Amino acid sequence: MSYRDLFDMAKKNLLARKLRTGLTLLGVVIGCVSIIIMLSFGYGMTENNRRMIEDFGDVKNINVTQKEEGGKGKALTRKTISELKELPHVVDVTPVYNTSVSMKLRKFQSDFVGITAMEKHTYDSLGWEMEKGSFFHGDGKGQMLFGSGVVDMFYDPTGSTTMPAMDDGEDPPPLFNAAGKSMTITSSDSMMPGENMGAENLSTEIKVTGLIAKTKKMDYDNNVFMTVDGYMDLMDRLKMPRPNTHSYDRIQVRVDDMKNAEDVTSSIKALDYDASGMIELIKSMNKGMAIVNAIFAGIGSISFIVAAIGIANTMIMSIYERTREIGVMKVIGASIQDIQKLFLTEAALIGFIGGVIGVALSLILSAGFNLIGNRFAMAQGAEEAVKISHIPLWLVLVALVFSTLVGIAAGYFPAKRAMNLSALDAIRSE
Repeated sequence: MSYRDLFDMAKKNLLARKLRTGLTLLGVVIGCVSIIIMLSFGYGMTENNRRMIEDFGDVKNINVTQKEEGGKGKALTRKTISELKELPHVVDVTPVYNTSVSMKLRKFQSDFVGITAMEKHTYDSLGWEMEKGSFFHGDGKGQMLFGSGVVDMFYDPTGSTTMPAMDDGEDPPPLFNAAGKSMTITSSDSMMPGENMGAENLSTEIKVTGLIAKTKKMDYDNNVFMTVDGYMDLMDRLKMPRPNTHSYDRIQVRVDDMKNAEDVTSSIKALDYDASGMIELIKSMNKGMAIVNAIFAGIGSISFIVAAIGIANTMIMSIYERTREIGVMKVIGASIQDIQKLFLTEAALIGFIGGVIGVALSLILSAGFNLIGNRFAMAQGAEEAVKISHIPLWLVLVALVFSTLVGIAAGYFPAKRAMNLSALDAIRSE
């Protein structure tokens, strides 16, 4: 008997008992929807957590520091930079310098502004776009770039600046256009907000050459950036001690793709350095969420077990009702393997069709949950869409395969029972 004949017979038999087939399908649909939706909530939480972590920093960046165990860690030197550049998937290596300064432009000031300095070539690898102005010119001395959120850190201490009333959902305009302006910079050492800036510390003028377009990453949007040459020049102007250019506190390694960040981190640790980055936080978070997803899957699978019992019950009842038909099939030459395949095909069809309907219904419900969740989040002032439910493609495929296999497994013993029926006894039965 060909597979096409088996399929046609199985379809005909299922349609002949529409109510029973429909109720059995309903059980599979409920089971499929339960497990998909439960898992989708877990993956939605994972997705939101991942996006939240990525908002803090770039997942392609890895911070390298000296090991602190017993003070015997290898120092970060120029040789270290050469070593790290040789690692696979590394596209850029730079020492990183940080400081905090006070800035002022006319009546606007900010008491603590973070400055990050990296080699000029590093900025080419970050893929930033400029909202206004341009990147560094020459060696970058006397120049800096503003992240998109830095202007929001300024305020008017006189209180004379009033912001215009804004409609709901609109961002207030910036206090000033930073691009092209020269800021008065004063060392923030030993200063607290509200104290008289510049009372004892030296000041200098640094030009903002450009405003970086919003990246949605706090490390970039809320920072000021300089080249290493520009940073050293700033230290000289403010009479602050220059950092050591032969031994570093921190080195940043940038990889070509976030999927390679974990392997590169392991390679750096194998060189006897400490290495950390956003990818490790995401990995740690995924481990915790895997437990949550396993619990969700366990809860959802209970419905699938009930559905499997329903399929088995339907197939057993079908055998009792079709005993004579099975006997006739055996008498006219149908093999016991053909009979087994017929019942397994019927069970598989119930599982597959129930899975298809369940997946479709799950996708609709997931979209509905996300729509409601987004409306609520936006009403609470959220800037980005929130995913309450996330159904990856692989989950759809696994659900279809799993529901089909559940059908086959549930139909195995009824099919085996049909195989073992005596042909003569089956024909004599009423």
